[in-house]
Formats: sequence, structure tokens, C-alpha cells
Amino acid sequence: MSSFGSTLNEKVIPVIMKFVGLKGIVALKDGILYTLPIIMVGSIFLLLAQIPYKPFNDWMASMMGAGWTEPLLQAYGSSFAIIALIAVVGIAYTYAKNDGHEPLSSGIIALVVFLLTMNASVTTPEGVTVGNVINKDFIGGKGMVTAIIIGLLVGAIYSWFMAKKITIKMPAGVPQGVANSFAALIPAAVIITGATVLYAVLKYGMNTTFIELIYKVIQTPLQGISDSLGGVLVMSFLIPFLWWFGVHGSTIVGGIMTGILTSNTLENQAIIQSGKELTIANGGHIVTQQFLDNFVSMTGAGVTIGLVLCMIIFGKSAQSKELGKLAIVPGCFN
Repeated sequence: MSSFGSTLNEKVIPVIMKFVGLKGIVALKDGILYTLPIIMVGSIFLLLAQIPYKPFNDWMASMMGAGWTEPLLQAYGSSFAIIALIAVVGIAYTYAKNDGHEPLSSGIIALVVFLLTMNASVTTPEGVTVGNVINKDFIGGKGMVTAIIIGLLVGAIYSWFMAKKITIKMPAGVPQGVANSFAALIPAAVIITGATVLYAVLKYGMNTTFIELIYKVIQTPLQGISDSLGGVLVMSFLIPFLWWFGVHGSTIVGGIMTGILTSNTLENQAIIQSGKELTIANGGHIVTQQFLDNFVSMTGAGVTIGLVLCMIIFGKSAQSKELGKLAIVPGCFN
């Protein structure tokens, strides 16, 4: 083996594998998967409400009235548009579950903390402030990075309390559900109190909230990087590069970038829902998860259908030709 290959196998790959195995990365990768069914179903409702064919839209309006899309948009608004809420629960839940603790309490605490990070009021275009509401701008794409941060932090803190047995222990005869609720009481009190203090400091000290701060300081720059030529080239290179060493490149890159790319998708959908054209001038994003799926990973990471065709057509080994024939159909649908 060359010195380059030896260096990669001895120095680079162990570091990558250690990174992939970190509790936070595993929780992020697996926890965010809970959003997939909601994303898929919500996307269908939005697509049905925004079919770009005027005769069909006119026919539906004549049959059901001008507001025929309202139920479809309501379904979208109750699914895809609240993806950050689902992500924060899923990530915290998965973190605690992987650590061997009762996971649902962790997810619920994370949800409470997430809601604590935003203002309970919104200002209308007319300048009227409406209180006692949840700002839907930040429970969708704009809140994804905050959801990831809170999900991981709450999952880690909750698991630490459980591992150290800093909990309220109930007698053996108490039903398990009740015992689990009391076991989560101390970590919940500490975590929620800490989040409340943070909210007060940011609100009255900096006139902002945690979710707004994260969006401006971290998420917006990351979305800009991911939506650039350099960003997409780095992602496109890393996925097959890691696969070359037998490491699941899509999982590693996806675990880090899925939240950012999903935010790009959600902002695109918000533009469409508002009735505007999806253009860069209107704040649209080119690079989304769907972009990578269609132009980077179609037929396999690195567009491997080309490799499969070469194996079939130019392969000199009978084994390679047979493998190519077996892979051609699955590759077309990958």
C-alpha cells in the first residue's frame, strides 16, 4: 500500500469514524429522520395547492370557490411548515434513547425549551402587535439550526442527570409511567429554568431572542455558504470521497448539512406559498436537499450509474459485468 493510502487508513479514517460515532452526530442523523414522513406528506399538499396550470386552477375555483386551496395550505402549514418543532423533539428523543434513558421526557423538555427561545408575540404588516401566539416563521426553516442545538443540548443534559441518578425515585409499586414522570422532574426543572434565565438575559439585555440570534449569527451565514458554488462543490466532493474509503459519505455529510439544506427548501416553499416567483432576487435558494438528490446523488452518490454502465460495457472481468447487470436496475431508482 502507498504511503498516501497508509496515511489515510491510519490517520484520516479513524478520525472520521470517531467523528461519525459521536453521540451528537448519531442523534442528529437519526433524530432528524423523524421529520421525513411529515416533509413528504406536507410537500404533496403544497404541490396540490400550487399546481402551475391555470386551466386546472380556474376549474377548481369554479367548482369549489376561490379559497379551494385553503385546506391544502392548512395541511401544509400543520406539517412541513412546523418541521423545526418535530426536529427538536426527534433529536432530543434519539439522544436519550441511544443513552438508554426514557426518551419521551427528553423530547418534551426540548420542545418546551424551543418554544421558550422565541417571542410570544408577532407584529402584523400594519404594525399591530398580537400576543399569546407562536411565531410560525421560526418553527419552520428559520428555526432548524436552533432546533438542532437545543435538541442536542437538552438530550445531553437530560442524559447526564439520568446517568448520575439525579432524579426523584419512586417506590417499586408505583406505575412505570408515573415513575418516569417524576424521574424527569429535576432535569426538567433545571433545564427549563436555565432556558428562562437565558430568555430574560437576551430579551432585556440585547432586545432579541435566542432563536433570532442563532438565525442571524449562525444559520443565515451557513445557508449562504451551502447555497454557493464552493459549498456545493465541497459537499459533492466529500460524499464520494468518503465512500472511496468505505465510509458512508451521504450519512456523514447529510448528518451535518440536512438541517441547513432543509431550511433552504422551506424558504423556497414559503416564497411559492406567498405567490411570488421562486427566484434568487426573491430570496430563493438553488442548493437544497432535493438539488443534491437530483444532481449529486442520483443513481448513487457520485452519480454512479456511469460506473455501472462502464462495468457492463467495458468491464473485462466476468464478475464486474455480472455485478453491473445486477446493479443497473437498483441504480436507476436510487
